[in-house]
Amino acid sequence: MSDTTQDTKRLAQWLLPAYLVGLLLLLLGERVLAGMDSGRWMATGPALALIGFGTLGRFVPAFQERGETRGIARIMQVLGLIALAGVAAYFVSTDAGLRAFGLDTGPAKDRERTADILRVVWAALLMLGTLPQIFAEAALWPMRRSPRSERRRVLAAATAGFSLAAAAVYCSLFVFAAGTLEWKLDFSYFRTSRPSDSTKKIVESLGEPVRVVAFFPDVNEARNEVKGYLDELARANPRLQVEIQDRLMAPALARELRVTQDGVIVLAKDSVNESLRIGTEMSGAKKKLKTLDSDFQEKLLKVVRKRRVAYLTVGHGEINDKPVTGEAPKDRSASILKRQLEAQNYLVKTLGLAQGLGSEVPGDATLVMVLGPTEPFAPEELTTLKAYADHGGKLFVALDPDAVSPTATLTGDDTPEQPDAAAAATRDGTPAASAKPAASAKPAASARPAASARPAASARPA
Repeated sequence: MSDTTQDTKRLAQWLLPAYLVGLLLLLLGERVLAGMDSGRWMATGPALALIGFGTLGRFVPAFQERGETRGIARIMQVLGLIALAGVAAYFVSTDAGLRAFGLDTGPAKDRERTADILRVVWAALLMLGTLPQIFAEAALWPMRRSPRSERRRVLAAATAGFSLAAAAVYCSLFVFAAGTLEWKLDFSYFRTSRPSDSTKKIVESLGEPVRVVAFFPDVNEARNEVKGYLDELARANPRLQVEIQDRLMAPALARELRVTQDGVIVLAKDSVNESLRIGTEMSGAKKKLKTLDSDFQEKLLKVVRKRRVAYLTVGHGEINDKPVTGEAPKDRSASILKRQLEAQNYLVKTLGLAQGLGSEVPGDATLVMVLGPTEPFAPEELTTLKAYADHGGKLFVALDPDAVSPTATLTGDDTPEQPDAAAAATRDGTPAASAKPAASAKPAASARPAASARPAASARPA
């Protein structure tokens, strides 16, 4: 074997290592350093140079095999081109690539499907081009210093690598196709909550588009659970625009929505953004996934509904009143009610004399609630509440009859009601028992219906 052939073999043996190092740098730049523009290209730039050298170098005459090994060189050239096409397809699947080729237009669901197809394509091409090269180079490596190369042995190794890659690609395509179906069978003990009827009705009533972006890695179990929930909701109304993004693959979008970690769902409408943290590890995400529907509904209401204000009166011993310093804590509380109001996008405020209850109800009040007062309202407070209700305001009054007399609480009058003077006399002109000063609080006997016209027992002289 001539010195030229020997030198050619020595030079060609560095092509595959250069290509593999380029792939690792590409992974580092596009996944780890994706949030740093300068850091990203510091890794991606050299990566592209090494990938180009490892692939296109096989077509340079100085690196080409001669003689019997020429057929091996042709195989490596074809495999290198397949892998290079996979790298090109990867860049087309990025946000910049989709914009450059006009693939970022149309509904969000179509854009996401196009991006998913491109991800499958570039992953398949990389697998079909890279794995056979590794197998072939492993078989060719001991022959680099030998006088002759066994072409059939290298071809068999490349074929085995290609078969293994094709099997992996086939399984991936099968899983991808199965994931597009709407059928789902769940026999596990743990189950993600499904969209409730109330959540679906809120989605169906959407009049303006609401964007929902879930940031999860491409291969993640929690991502699949969240995607199934969001896809079911999106079918209820096309105005709910659902996207599943990889935060590292879409750094600009993540910065726009102020997302700094994976496992987050963002609901956006105009300038209003609400975030829901789920997590990426199933061990920690299970608890959140069980309550996903109620949590998502709460965030959705905050996005689609204008913030409303609920005022709770204070200063009359209401259940929402804080205990006075030195008093024992009350066994009554409105904490659950407050949480429910806040879940319905209400801002809960207090309303007493210090907040103007004696003059007027604040203009931003959507609802005023009086919850179990134990002390009477001042006359000016009652006048304010009555005027608020008469002008169409929403007034909710909940009285506790065991705590205080409802009449006394609302009127501020602690004295018992007296019968009318005209009704205090009996039909025959005999004074009623109530007309005589009572010696005690014992009810008068005249309160019982008289059996005859005989004067009541209480009317006899003492």
